[in-house]
Amino acid sequence: MADELKRVGLVFKADGTVDFNKSLKEVNASIKENYSAFKLAKSQWDENTKASEKLKDQQKYLSAEIKDYTDKVKMLQGQLSELSEKESKNAEKIKKKTEQLDAARNTAESYKQKCDAL
Repeated sequence: MADELKRVGLVFKADGTVDFNKSLKEVNASIKENYSAFKLAKSQWDENTKASEKLKDQQKYLSAEIKDYTDKVKMLQGQLSELSEKESKNAEKIKKKTEQLDAARNTAESYKQKCDAL
């Protein structure tokens, strides 16, 4: 705790820099945990499970995914900004990070649409 402060899913070091990679790994782990929890909930559904219970489980899953992917987008934007601001810009890294950012945005939007459709 002395050398790290956590805010909005980002890890800030004592010197003021941000450890995006560590934060991104935490968000990816959260995404996997959320999916595993939803799979478990679905496996417990049977013919007696009420539609309202299924809907509640789906909304909980989608809401968590939206939150995680929104956090992921913010972190990827930060990484991309950091890469773009460097004097020795690496075009290949910037391109890959932009592709990751676009994929995360698309996934977040997809989850939002699914949640709205429920």
